[in-house]
Amino acid sequence: MEFIILAIVLVGLTAFYLFQTMHDRKIKEAEKAYEEGNLDVALAIFMDSLKKNPQDVDTLWHLGNINEEKDNNLEAIGYYTRIIGIGTESTLFSKFEVLRRTGLLYRKVDRDKEALDYLMQAYQLLSTQKDVIAGIADILFTQKQFYRAIPYYERGMPSMMDNAAFQKRYGFSLLMIDNLNDSITVLEKVHLSTPHDMELKYLMAYLYLRTGAYSRCREMIEEVVNSDKIILSLPQMYFAIKMLTMAYMLDKNFEVAKELHKKLEGMLVNEENPQWREETAMLFIFMRIKQGYYDLALEKLNSILDVGVDTSEMNEQEKNKLKEKRSLLFELLTIMDKYKKEKELIAQTGDQRRFDVNYSMLEANAKDAKKQLDQIYTDWEKYFLTNENIWQLWGPKPSLTFDPTPILDRFSEETMKDMKEKFKTVQTKPREAARSLRALGIDPKEPCQSMKDMDFPSFVLFGKEIAERMGFKVLSDTIKIDQVAYSEGQGFDLFCEDKVKKTKTLIFVRRWREPIGFITIMNLLGALSQFGAENVILISTIPLTDEARNIVEKNDKIKLYLCDEIGHLLG
Repeated sequence: MEFIILAIVLVGLTAFYLFQTMHDRKIKEAEKAYEEGNLDVALAIFMDSLKKNPQDVDTLWHLGNINEEKDNNLEAIGYYTRIIGIGTESTLFSKFEVLRRTGLLYRKVDRDKEALDYLMQAYQLLSTQKDVIAGIADILFTQKQFYRAIPYYERGMPSMMDNAAFQKRYGFSLLMIDNLNDSITVLEKVHLSTPHDMELKYLMAYLYLRTGAYSRCREMIEEVVNSDKIILSLPQMYFAIKMLTMAYMLDKNFEVAKELHKKLEGMLVNEENPQWREETAMLFIFMRIKQGYYDLALEKLNSILDVGVDTSEMNEQEKNKLKEKRSLLFELLTIMDKYKKEKELIAQTGDQRRFDVNYSMLEANAKDAKKQLDQIYTDWEKYFLTNENIWQLWGPKPSLTFDPTPILDRFSEETMKDMKEKFKTVQTKPREAARSLRALGIDPKEPCQSMKDMDFPSFVLFGKEIAERMGFKVLSDTIKIDQVAYSEGQGFDLFCEDKVKKTKTLIFVRRWREPIGFITIMNLLGALSQFGAENVILISTIPLTDEARNIVEKNDKIKLYLCDEIGHLLG
């Protein structure tokens, strides 16, 4: 009986071994096909493998990769979301990477609501990945959530200095919240690297006009209008001529402004647009007011009193307000015109009516009318050229508009809860790290090799003990600035407090085999503001690249300790 049972077991084990061997061979064939670019072959093998084991996350990962490379984005999303649902990580990927790819793919298929959700989940795991930050910022930008987008643009700027499109959207966001000077600073830097970007020149022309740099505005917008590198739509051309007219008018070059105004009127010949017709007429009126030609302004005003804006959808209150505004403007211009003519008559005839009571009253009324006209002009100018106009002309046109607040609020609450956990005073019971370092596998004479060889739990305990011996109290060992390093067992992060100064410090321990580069250092420094820390300490088994070392040497917020430099702490 025992012999029969043993035989059955052996047969079963043999069958399993053969099956597993064949399975492994097939997987290797698929991986080789994928590496050689034979995507269809690899896809067929992995699909067959998935039928036999639908919960195999490695196979799902490969299928997601292949479909992503074939631009079958929805299929790729399906495989990645199945991985997320299963909740098992692998040596091939981290949870962060699956979330990141899913979010970015949802962006590709114009489903920004889902994209924001997944990218925010990825951001909670690793807040320094530039394409995740850019994705979140751009989604919020397209949804006109400028105040919420700007912090993400600011976080992404250090690692996106070579990405002109990212920086341009950052400058555009600043423009939309009327932070004009900062917007100019950002966009002027972008202009240096992309001098032929006509859309950028258009935005800059508007900013220069708003900030009084009229000659720079004219230079930019004239180049755009006359360029063969861009074909402006009618609304874009109309707004460009409006800007140009205003730039010349405000610079008191009225002759050129008049010619440009004629161009605006010419654009209206075949364009039934009551709003354009109204504002073009008002531009002429205010131009004449600025010149002191009140009679010509009155003549133009009379011609539009019955044309105006479309009042068919206005209620009575709005119609009366419009009539009142027009009648007031008519009254004020009449006073100014009469006063001007009286002054000219006195100058020509030497008439002493300036001492007459009626003339004195007219003069006083004219002064008051001038003040009111100036205020009316100021109010009009705000609505003649607006940020919203610029957005309508050059802002992105998302296929879906949605309110991102519920998503952001959800992650904000989770973040706050997580942060409270991170800032808790650590365990009351003694930590295992109190045992000797030698018990963890550390040889004081060979600290670097010991760090490379020890198992990951011992590696973490070693780092916590070193932090204690450097004079820090470990507040949290659960933060993961670099999710990939953590998942591969090559690094971990500690949030600490200086026992004497009570300042907060982030300690990063890495046992990589390749030199640590510039981007990694910038990511570590970028985590300071996230956790409210003042300093960074990096303990590494490998030195820095030259570029990364230059950053560390010039920045007093970060210190590097190579593994062979901490020997004195191991005794």
